[in-house]
Amino acid sequence: MCPVDDRDNGIRRLVGWAADHAAGRRVLPPGTGPLPSAERAGREELERAEKRHKRLVAWRWLALRFPSIYPDREEAEDTTRKLNDWIERVLRQQSRARRSTHG
Repeated sequence: MCPVDDRDNGIRRLVGWAADHAAGRRVLPPGTGPLPSAERAGREELERAEKRHKRLVAWRWLALRFPSIYPDREEAEDTTRKLNDWIERVLRQQSRARRSTHG
């Protein structure tokens, strides 16, 4: 039932989280990774950020069900907000760039 993107090694990542979970180890939330400025971000960086966002969605889903194993929900929510803001800035920048080249 966990929302996992199977095109992004999601199943393998989920198996790793499950192994840590079964061993009683805490599972830390995924981070943002390196985020270039919105002006310099291309399609590849945007796709990478969207994959990280999906990982955070899956992690947060698990955190709601297993808070003692996935305890850093506030950090995950902050990271999700940072990614959302960055993705929106990149999309706005790309939209402006398209309008200026076509306008």
